Amino acid sequence: MVLIGLEYWRRGLVVFGLGTGFAAVLRATLPERRQGLLRVRSRWFDVSALAVAAVAILVVAWGISPLGTK
Repeated sequence: MVLIGLEYWRRGLVVFGLGTGFAAVLRATLPERRQGLLRVRSRWFDVSALAVAAVAILVVAWGISPLGTK
């Protein structure tokens, strides 16, 4: 959020997208007792939702033209 606030929004989105992807990997691999707040619904739904969100964020970050942006 600091990167986005400092007008490095593309870098901030990449960091945010990678973090969301990492959360999907953690949700898929951690045992039930270690998942904490990552555990919201069923495992397949959480992993799918996090993975789709990560891909969407990264596509937006990499797909928008960099002209005039940092």
